[in-house]
Amino acid sequence: MPWQLQARIADSCLAKHGTSCARCIEACELDAIVARPVLGGRLKINIDLDTCNGCGMCIKPCPVDAISLNQSGEEQPPARQQSGEHV
Repeated sequence: MPWQLQARIADSCLAKHGTSCARCIEACELDAIVARPVLGGRLKINIDLDTCNGCGMCIKPCPVDAISLNQSGEEQPPARQQSGEHV
């Protein structure tokens, strides 16, 4: 990993709440972010940490700031409160 960073997706992610959104997936040039359907019509968004190079291209397109970059091996920070969150 060039930057020793890895993307993490917080619980505020729209797809995790049943809203159709794939902006981070579309922004990832390495195809490190994938969505898999789960029961209830929601998507499970996963980041392949072996593929993610920490470039951050997925951060800006996220409408609810659900993606952060953390040092490799660092735990995901708690989800931030969003004013006007679309869930």
